[in-house]
Amino acid sequence: WNVLDFGLSYFGAKAQGNKALAAEERRRRVVADIIRQTRTAYWNAVTAERLKDRVSSTLAEARQTLEYARQTEQKRLVAPILALRYQRDLLNMVRQTEALDNELAQAKARLATLMNLPPSADFQLAAPDAATMAPPVLAYELQDLEALAMVRRPELREESYLAGNAVLETRMSLLRLLPNASLFGGLNYDSN
Repeated sequence: WNVLDFGLSYFGAKAQGNKALAAEERRRRVVADIIRQTRTAYWNAVTAERLKDRVSSTLAEARQTLEYARQTEQKRLVAPILALRYQRDLLNMVRQTEALDNELAQAKARLATLMNLPPSADFQLAAPDAATMAPPVLAYELQDLEALAMVRRPELREESYLAGNAVLETRMSLLRLLPNASLFGGLNYDSN
């Protein structure tokens, strides 16, 4: 048997095991990201459903106020600079409100996409009411949970496996520098 080949194959097998564990941690990270995105999209959609009417009415009021400001400026009831500043501020508010309205309109479509539904699918959100939204009672202290979360983070665990592979690669390189050693054994009988 070749002792050098045995050592190289041993370290190679350990490195492959670490690569498999790192891939599993990468999978855990992707699953956690999908869950986080879905949770965020759900709450955005619930918020959009609750605020849609208020944002629409606010936008209509802002547009109407902007029209009144233009009429006031045309009739010269206010100094032109003051009227133009007021209109500029109203236009900024209208622009921000329109952006919010657009974002709220897309929230349900993003959630539908994450649920693998067509974006135009009609579905009802089961939004919890404020009475049922009490913070949970935790069996552990917050510091313990933070420490546990840091230890079990998929990114950190994946990096530790890859760092272990770097150490194994160094050992394999050192083994390749050694001379080849072989062991031979067998039975040989001679009656002469």
